[in-house]
Amino acid sequence: MVSCPNRCSSTGRGAFYCSFRRDMVECGRKGVIHLMDWITFGIAVAGFLMSLATWVHTFLSQRRNVGIRITEFRADEKIALFFIHIENKSRLPIAITRIVLISNQEKVDCEPFPTWVLDSTHKIGKEIISQRSYYSMQMPIAISSLGAVSGYVLFQADQCMIPDDAKLANLQVYTNRGRSKILSIPLPSEN
Repeated sequence: MVSCPNRCSSTGRGAFYCSFRRDMVECGRKGVIHLMDWITFGIAVAGFLMSLATWVHTFLSQRRNVGIRITEFRADEKIALFFIHIENKSRLPIAITRIVLISNQEKVDCEPFPTWVLDSTHKIGKEIISQRSYYSMQMPIAISSLGAVSGYVLFQADQCMIPDDAKLANLQVYTNRGRSKILSIPLPSEN
């Protein structure tokens, strides 16, 4: 029988239970506890990262995000007429309450009520097949989540608002969701 110098006689466990073995068991318990702390910490970090990613995704998908394109425009000395596409890239509905054309440091509001802008007539020979009148969009323009609308926007003033060599139109867009935003929108090349 092997004797241990520090044998625990009160427990009656015998010759193989010694302080060295007790230290090994204690060290094993500390290692397991230490491992459990790291696992708990890893789960906490993973949970934090997942909640942060969810918050960022929610912020990006529900923020005000409106895109505007101009596909046609006509301008002369007293009017500027744009055919625009407005896209709501947000998951929340939005309303465009006002659109302002900024030209030569002057601001011109768009017509808020539907105004006749042009007629289209389809003929075969002298016979009129169809005739259609187009009107500007009425403010406010309500756009559903991830939706889009298109139509004419009319600006009227006593001066020329778009120079002949203009490449951009500066529009200030007001919505029901926060401050106005000034957008520099490229004009189509053919007028």
